[in-house]
Amino acid sequence: MKLSDFERHIDSTILSRGENYYLSGCVDDIEEIDHGIWQADVFGTDNYQVRLHLKNDNEISSTGCDCPYDWGPICKHEVAALFALREQKSGKMTGKKAIAKKKPMTRRQKLETILGGVSHEELQEFVIENALSHDSFYDSIMIRYAHLLGGGEPGGQRYRKMVERIIIHAGDRHGFVEYAAAYDLANSLEDVLEQADQAAATSPVEALEAAMAIIEAMPDLAQNMDDSDGHTGSLMYSACDMLENHYDSFSSEEKDALFNRVQRCHENPDFSDYGIDDALHNLLITLSDEDSDKKTEILNSLDRQIQQAEPGSWKQTSMLREKMHLLVRWGKQQEADSLIDAHLDIPEFRKQRVDETINNKDYPQAKELAEKGLEIARKNKHFGTVNDWLKTLLNIAELTTDKAASKQLCKELFFGKHHDMAYYHKLKQHYSKTEWTQVYKELLNTIPNNNSPAKARIYAEECDWQELLDVLKQERYGVTLLQTWAIPVAQFYPGEILQIYTGKIQKIATNTGRNVYKEVITHLKTVQKISGGDAAVKQILHSFRNIYRNRPAMMEMLDTAFGK
Repeated sequence: MKLSDFERHIDSTILSRGENYYLSGCVDDIEEIDHGIWQADVFGTDNYQVRLHLKNDNEISSTGCDCPYDWGPICKHEVAALFALREQKSGKMTGKKAIAKKKPMTRRQKLETILGGVSHEELQEFVIENALSHDSFYDSIMIRYAHLLGGGEPGGQRYRKMVERIIIHAGDRHGFVEYAAAYDLANSLEDVLEQADQAAATSPVEALEAAMAIIEAMPDLAQNMDDSDGHTGSLMYSACDMLENHYDSFSSEEKDALFNRVQRCHENPDFSDYGIDDALHNLLITLSDEDSDKKTEILNSLDRQIQQAEPGSWKQTSMLREKMHLLVRWGKQQEADSLIDAHLDIPEFRKQRVDETINNKDYPQAKELAEKGLEIARKNKHFGTVNDWLKTLLNIAELTTDKAASKQLCKELFFGKHHDMAYYHKLKQHYSKTEWTQVYKELLNTIPNNNSPAKARIYAEECDWQELLDVLKQERYGVTLLQTWAIPVAQFYPGEILQIYTGKIQKIATNTGRNVYKEVITHLKTVQKISGGDAAVKQILHSFRNIYRNRPAMMEMLDTAFGK
């Protein structure tokens, strides 16, 4: 979204609260700390810090706030800061605090100016003093410059301690990392990887130890962090990518040790429980692609996990799929076929066999396999899989010109796929015009009376405008159906549609808020397209300007849309 019109993309309630915060002077110390990065303090129930990232001076690339709000993509403090930033950049004076017109120095510029006048000795003493007093500052130095320490503490131990300290400092007194702290934590761990990546130019093992320290810490972190933004997954991929990039630089012993460590992680159920195992799986494949012994170890590991998993569970099924794909990838097609045939209860495996028999035009065998799959899916109440097998059976029926089966399957799919009109059209093709009149009425009678959207679609398909009009007259269905079908029905019943539509618009307008007014305007523009609609809209606008004259936002938006 753009700074110039960000209001269009924000929930009306949050927008209103944020604007009130801004107008009440709750935004303080807004400054550009670096090019395109702005920071502000916003005072609410507490003092919160907001960061705004701009591209090209107007495009909002990201926003962040350290408040606990997590009910939507943006909070009222961020909205308040956006209002303040826009006003500052435009040079206007708004709210209780007038914003200076002169562009202030960025934080970087301030630091560069100050540090330019400080001696090396004075700056060194300042850094040491603060690093000894503030653990987070010490960690920042260690992340960036630990490779300069040379020998001494082993790299693995050093990186494990560093990662542990970063996670501890990000957590609250209970050790839990809240949403607001997760972003900075992830950035700090990415910094560890970045610095290790640079150090790996002279010591490749730095990349190995840093990446594995982060990978091995991920399950505990995932369990104790609000990871709504998926930081653990991103960190896993970053760490695995770095290992792949430096793998050729490792010694044979380091490669073997790395493979064993990654394999142990991959077997750890916590990685799959928190959905952070995909990167490990891809890394294992890369580490083993040219080593038959490692491939065998991976397959043996999968066999152990398959045996330990609960029979028929999602986890066991996932492992079987993984094994099948690896067997195919590594040219073990015969073993893959045996695995598939032994586990035809897995829909993906059975579907593969069905597709093969269809390609071989063995339709009786394909039908038998698909019907058994349908039976299993119905027994397990896997309704999505039920519909998949019905579609497969319909394909077989069409290939064998089995009209009776095609009719029945189209009906089942029409009702099973939430009245998907694609299957309605397929079904219709199997009947003459005279036959279809009776069939479609039977279909209508099967649809519950409270499912007016499905009935409306059928009435529109059959051009039964009177019946569709009766559906639109029913007040309990709101305005969604009317918005969809008003124009085609109005070709035959313009007066009735105008009466229904204007009544619903007037009811909507009793609510307040910019989003409500936008909705009203959208509906009024639809009404204008109906015969007699211009006069109806003028009448409604006249009424609104009298009834709602004390709603300045509404009046402004109506004037913009329709003129004064």
